[in-house]
Amino acid sequence: MLVDRDRIEIAVVIDASSFMSRRRHEVISYVNGVLANEHFRSARTSFTLVFFGAITMPVVASVPITEMPELCEDDFFPTGGSAVLDAIGETITIFVKKLAEIPTGQAVPGRVIIITLTEGIDTASTHYTADEIKRRIMMHSSNFGWEFRFPIRGLSEIRTESPGQIA
Repeated sequence: MLVDRDRIEIAVVIDASSFMSRRRHEVISYVNGVLANEHFRSARTSFTLVFFGAITMPVVASVPITEMPELCEDDFFPTGGSAVLDAIGETITIFVKKLAEIPTGQAVPGRVIIITLTEGIDTASTHYTADEIKRRIMMHSSNFGWEFRFPIRGLSEIRTESPGQIA
């Protein structure tokens, strides 16, 4: 498999649940910092933006980071429940499918970074358990060198509060 060390895929997965209301400015500032990062802007970096509440909503799919406008107050309205485990699992699946579609002979990105901004409370996930997400993160980190970042709440701090959730 060919690897293009100058190509980066970044996804920022943002918790848009009501739990994040008090962190709204922090989230916007963090995302804009990623967008302004000179290392990412000088490389061939594609940017994916995913919001999640009770459902996961990819908002921007793999655009060049230099074409991505800054996030502003009008773009981020925290409300409702949180399916953080489903959002992480679905984002991993999106990237796995995208990379699998790269034709033989073409290089895959040298770096894949998934950044999850969450308060860490899961009230709505129905597809993935915490153990499944931990296994998927470990597998993609160790086998493919993917980076998973949790700048607000770490993976080990995510807790489930849904009566139907399988933790």
